[in-house]
Amino acid sequence: LEQSANERKVLDAAPFLWVNDKEAESKYNFSMKDTVQNGVLARKHRGGVFGGYYFYICSGIAGNRAPSLKEFKLIIEAAGGHLLNSLAPSEILDP
Repeated sequence: LEQSANERKVLDAAPFLWVNDKEAESKYNFSMKDTVQNGVLARKHRGGVFGGYYFYICSGIAGNRAPSLKEFKLIIEAAGGHLLNSLAPSEILDP
């Protein structure tokens, strides 16, 4: 994500993936191959995994363990979502 932000474009994720982490796939019951394919389809059809979704981050919701607001914004927007600055009706209707 940081390299994509620095280059101001979405980079191919393949060089950054751990596609053969069988231990994690078994422990968490998922397939990295399927996850990557679902992400490709989501970007193609919705503009990203979060395409069409709006997010509002409440302060202190995860304590000290949460990423910073700047990091949340980067993650959400990289995945095609929108971060709301407030829950005011005008912003929700016209972000």
